Amino acid sequence: LESSVGGSYETTIIKASGKIREWARSNGKPIPSDEKKLENVRRLQDLGDEMMEMDQSAVARALINEIRLTRARKQKLAEIGDQAVTPDCKKRAYILESIRHPAEVHLLRNVYGASFTLIGVVCDEGKCLSRVRDKYSDAGTDTAKQFMSRDAKDSIKHGQQVADALLLSDFFIDNSVD
Repeated sequence: LESSVGGSYETTIIKASGKIREWARSNGKPIPSDEKKLENVRRLQDLGDEMMEMDQSAVARALINEIRLTRARKQKLAEIGDQAVTPDCKKRAYILESIRHPAEVHLLRNVYGASFTLIGVVCDEGKCLSRVRDKYSDAGTDTAKQFMSRDAKDSIKHGQQVADALLLSDFFIDNSVD
C-alpha cells in the first residue's frame, strides 16, 4: 500500500488489542501485561469476550470509532463529537489487526462497503503450533493447542470465532513459510 505502484497510500495500523485494553481500563478491569506469555493473551481474549458479551461487534465498533478519530486528526478537524468524518480524497488505508468474529466482518462491510477488504492469514497447523510454543515462554504443546482451539472457535457465541471470520475473507495469504 505504501509503494509507489499505482500511487501510495498513507497507512495506519489499528490493533483490536489496543481497543480491548482501552475498554478494560474504562471499565475498571485488570489489564494483562505486554510480557510475551500465553496467559496474558488468554486474559486479553477473556476481556474481548466480556466486551462482546452484549454486542458481538463491539470490538469492530471501537475500531470504526478509532478510524473516525484518526481521520479527523489527519484532517486537522477539531471537536467532531459523534459526527461522521467524511474522507478527504487522500489515499489512506486503515489496517485493522485482528478480526476475531464474523459479526465484526459484517459490521465493517456494512459501514465501509466495497472499501473494506478482509485478508485472511492462514498457516499450517503444525507450523502455527510451533510458532506459538516458540513465542510464549509459558506455552507447552497442550496449552498451545488449547489456545489455538479457542482462538479458532470458542464454545461461547460471542467468543473467539476466527475460523468463521476467516471464511469471509476476500483474499488469503499463506503464512506457513518462515
